[in-house]
Amino acid sequence: MPIYHLERRYVSRKKGYSACAGSAYISGQIINCLYYDIQFDYTKHLWQVVSSKLLLPPEAPVEFRDNPKLLWSMAEMWEKRKDSRVAEELIVSFPIELSLIECENIIDKYIKKHFVSRNIGAQIAIHDKRDGNPHAHIILTTRFINRDGFGEKDRGWTKNFLMSLRKGWADIQNREFEKKGLECRVSHLSNVERGIDKIPSKRISKKEVKLKKQGIKSQRVLDNEKIEKLNQENELKKQQKREVHRKKSRGIER
Repeated sequence: MPIYHLERRYVSRKKGYSACAGSAYISGQIINCLYYDIQFDYTKHLWQVVSSKLLLPPEAPVEFRDNPKLLWSMAEMWEKRKDSRVAEELIVSFPIELSLIECENIIDKYIKKHFVSRNIGAQIAIHDKRDGNPHAHIILTTRFINRDGFGEKDRGWTKNFLMSLRKGWADIQNREFEKKGLECRVSHLSNVERGIDKIPSKRISKKEVKLKKQGIKSQRVLDNEKIEKLNQENELKKQQKREVHRKKSRGIER
């Protein structure tokens, strides 16, 4: 059963973060940051990177294309404040029901629709640690990209925009499930918003499922067992209350 996940993070100097460091990490590469005059080396993480690319608007400078090192160095240089937010990051999980090619396809469509179409640049890296939790890191420019490089700050991160991002990620996955003839679906809404009075369980990887069959339970499996027990107890209490209410109602009718 696929579990929905979309997380937003800030890449802010105030918190000691760097867009160049983020790019190096998600791609498993070496990047020299002009702003800090530091080299970020994350090649030890390269083994988990199964796909990495840049998606830029058509008017982006030619020198930016296929050159994340220059893109993020220039993004850093463009910001003058010591507390500047130099990039945005999204982390999304992929359902194990989809192949790598299908995952690449839906994340490309999603980023082009919500960001590239608005002249925002994006670097996408898909990670797979072979633990049943394939996911993507997306680093986004905080400024619009034009033919001269960077323009004004993107002020469009409103509450409604975030909701559209969350809904859009659920919708594109569900369309892919439907195309493949799968009955599973995901939702960006919480259990409360969907009227489901249950504590949500945690995502379990294929490896954890395999270990569970061997009698070895991970912490997440143990947590889910506790959650399932609590949900069953809560459901029993609700049934008992409904039964009491039904008996009282019958007594009044008589």
